[in-house]
Amino acid sequence: MISTNQLKNGNHIEVDGTIFKVLDFQHVKP
Repeated sequence: MISTNQLKNGNHIEVDGTIFKVLDFQHVKP
C-alpha cells in the first residue's frame, strides 16, 4: 500500500501485478 503523498502525475504503480500510470492526481482536503 502506498500513501497519497507518493502519488504524482507520471508515476507508475503496481496493483495486483498490473502496472498503472498516474495520469492525473488531485488531492482535496475535506
